[in-house]
Amino acid sequence: MTAFDCTDALKLHRLWSPTLSHHPTTHSTIMAKKHPTLEEQLRRLEAIRAELERAELPIEDLVKLYEEGIAIAEHVRQRLQTVRQRIITVGKQLGASDQSSSEEDI
Repeated sequence: MTAFDCTDALKLHRLWSPTLSHHPTTHSTIMAKKHPTLEEQLRRLEAIRAELERAELPIEDLVKLYEEGIAIAEHVRQRLQTVRQRIITVGKQLGASDQSSSEEDI
């Protein structure tokens, strides 16, 4: 498995949800919820990326944004890894179900 970074997460977000609004969600909005959705976290990553690219903030604020982005990216990576495992498990279960159905037809 290759390394996963926030750029990968943003690409996946755009592929999986092209109709979602790409308006930045504020950090306080996301953190007010106990468990932000994957989409909310990806929007926050996008907002952080935009802020870092502008680089109009004091260096200390940029470092804090970077740290927040890294933490969110790691959480997103873990959640995507969990989802991937669930998909693999379901696929195996469906494969086993299809195989047993085929054997019953014989």
